[in-house]
Amino acid sequence: GVGLYDSFSINDTAYFEDSDSDTLFKLNASWDLNEESMAYATFSQGFRRGGTNAVPLTGVFAEDPAWLHYGPDTTNNYEIGIKGTGNNSFYNVSLFYVDWKDIQLNTATTYWGFYAAQNGSDAHTQGIEIEYDKFFGNNWHVNAGYAYTKGKLDADMWSADGIYVVAPTGQKLPGLSEHTINAMIENIQDMNNGWQWVNRLSAYYQSDSENAISTSARFAETLDSFSIWDFNSSVMIGEW
Repeated sequence: GVGLYDSFSINDTAYFEDSDSDTLFKLNASWDLNEESMAYATFSQGFRRGGTNAVPLTGVFAEDPAWLHYGPDTTNNYEIGIKGTGNNSFYNVSLFYVDWKDIQLNTATTYWGFYAAQNGSDAHTQGIEIEYDKFFGNNWHVNAGYAYTKGKLDADMWSADGIYVVAPTGQKLPGLSEHTINAMIENIQDMNNGWQWVNRLSAYYQSDSENAISTSARFAETLDSFSIWDFNSSVMIGEW
């Protein structure tokens, strides 16, 4: 509400209660292929509570009451993989699929474009994750990881008030980069005076992503890919 003009003044009181009660399950099974390798499979469920949006329901900037409240979303998560150890090394490769019901997504109200969260249609994400870690030589350590992820709507997503289609079936989920890579190399030097000198170089990369589920040129924007590089040098002396 803006009190500068009487026509913009709003005196609203919105009240409601909501509750959820259910049971979430998780099941994991693993099989030792040998002394160094293990195959595994996991099924789990996820839950995220609903909430409210701060939108006016009366006055010049009134929106439909359907925008006030959004409900919870839930997931069924499936993962299979193999992990193991080798010569001073560790690896993990996993495939995953996430089945999303009533996914919560950020959008904007119909008439005045207020920021709001709402429930969309069903969606899914799927992909592969790879991790490798190894110590080699007398003082070297490397770690690397890669993930490929795709996520889409499984049905048209309508606005909370049912007036327009926010995004069509197959629309890419926001904030999701198809490719992410992380890498680290570390050198640990034991010095003659008992000190230890550690130098670490690390890098992170992610491909481009969308900032919103909307296909509207007014709100949608592609965020460019980027990388982050870090160098860290440390000296350890006894307990310091």
